Amino acid sequence: MSLILNLCWLREPQPTVILQAWYEVLEGRVFINNTMIGYMYILECADGTYYTGSTKKLELRLAKHENGEGANHTKKRLPVKLVYYEEFQRIDFAFYREKQVQGGSRKKKEALINNNTKELTFLSIAYRDLAILFNGD
Repeated sequence: MSLILNLCWLREPQPTVILQAWYEVLEGRVFINNTMIGYMYILECADGTYYTGSTKKLELRLAKHENGEGANHTKKRLPVKLVYYEEFQRIDFAFYREKQVQGGSRKKKEALINNNTKELTFLSIAYRDLAILFNGD
């Protein structure tokens, strides 16, 4: 019996000591950047819906959402509350992760928010393999 799992939802926390520093060479000088520059985040809106986004500056983006200057989805559903975020070295990694999470079900998002890896594992099983699990075929 083989099961196919969507393991990208079971993301381990990044070791910050290793991933936070990188070097950039500009005009012969070396610069060290020790901050994360990408975030994927999930907001819970007043009506209970979730909004998933990505940004370079999390605090600034949250302030914009709270002031009604964010996405149309959140403007109409104030107030919003930050319920989950992940840090990335690059904004394109955060954007890719945003698209992964946006494509997931509400149950998957709630399991991610609650750090419920057991439920995430179950929800990540491909539908075609559920019959194998429950029917034993």
